[in-house]
Amino acid sequence: VDKQGSKGFGYLRKLNALTGKEVWHFERECYSSVGVKVNNGGMLCTPLLGKKQAANIVYTIFSRTTINGAGELVALNKETGTVVFKVPFKQYSWVSPIALYDKNGYPTLFVPTVGGVIYLIDGMNGSVLYSEDFGCTFESSPIAWGNRIIQPARGNKIFSFILGMKKLIALLFCCAFFAISFGQKSKLFKVENSKAPYHYWCYEPENYNAQKDSAWPVIVFLHGRSLSGTNLEVVRSYGLIHELDKGRNFPAIIIAPQVKPGESWEPSKVVACISEIQKNHRIDSTRISIAGMSLGGYGTLHTAGNYPELFCAAAAFCGGGKAKDACNLSTIPVWVAHGKKDRAVPFGESYEIVERIKSCDGQNVKFTVFETHDHGALERMFRTEELYDFLLTNKKGKPTYFPPFNKKSLN
Repeated sequence: VDKQGSKGFGYLRKLNALTGKEVWHFERECYSSVGVKVNNGGMLCTPLLGKKQAANIVYTIFSRTTINGAGELVALNKETGTVVFKVPFKQYSWVSPIALYDKNGYPTLFVPTVGGVIYLIDGMNGSVLYSEDFGCTFESSPIAWGNRIIQPARGNKIFSFILGMKKLIALLFCCAFFAISFGQKSKLFKVENSKAPYHYWCYEPENYNAQKDSAWPVIVFLHGRSLSGTNLEVVRSYGLIHELDKGRNFPAIIIAPQVKPGESWEPSKVVACISEIQKNHRIDSTRISIAGMSLGGYGTLHTAGNYPELFCAAAAFCGGGKAKDACNLSTIPVWVAHGKKDRAVPFGESYEIVERIKSCDGQNVKFTVFETHDHGALERMFRTEELYDFLLTNKKGKPTYFPPFNKKSLN
């Protein structure tokens, strides 16, 4: 557009490859700053040709669509050039978008902007599934590598995003890391000689030591009665530490304390363990979540209910809660699950706390009921991708996110 002055049009044209004749064109008014320092507008990216369910769509981005530097994603019908949808951005982008397809062939578009905001967009209808400001400048195009999206930024940073692969919005995000950090191993160790009231496992994720400027989310895991004791090795029997032993990698710091036999989880002691980790680790305080089963389910809801300002999400399975905690719990995303055939902890324990949360104008609670499952079957929740999508995608100050969940995955 700078060749046209401070205002002009960007064009996308479809040509007959055999004759060179124009089939159709789409034009969008754009702006450029001219003079000594040119900041060009127009279509500066490579258009993206849709595939699979989006085989009839082509996507492109126009930059500086307003004098203030906004941008716009446009999806056009390949055959006719008519608009399928438009998505405006507050900041412009001259980055080429990429698409990731689910198992049914439906695309999610990944669009970074120069202002540091990354958008995830439904490639069929243009709805914004997720957006977050990463506080940097994105000017180069992303690539997909395995289940990761790699996105460079100014300031010698490379961001890595992990795709959850559960429908379109089941995504969870890692923090920025430098290119030299590839190959850094994760670390799992015991913390037994500290001032914390509980002994606990601590897990540091891959690249933690290499990413010196990155703050990491935290997941706290509270076990059930059967894993109580004074030997942390017992805590490996199920849950998050067991998942680590099986080879799962988490883009988060994990804390898994152990309660002594005959005791219940005390919220202040759980939080003391978190506080200790905060003192010697780089923690993203907006992304601290907690999950537990059975006794740990009670402990999860009691801890989150006493410290709702600390947690971005809580997941409690085959447990229950205290009535006095319900209204505090209504202020954070809570996922409760229970089997109706549970003989160890009555189904009504979860049902009652969920109803009390709802009575506090609670729109942030999800209750998953398993008609034929017993107490032990709920351990399988820790094997699901959806649980970690829930715990890692939610963030303080952001809209509540519950992933789509198929209860048959526990069969």
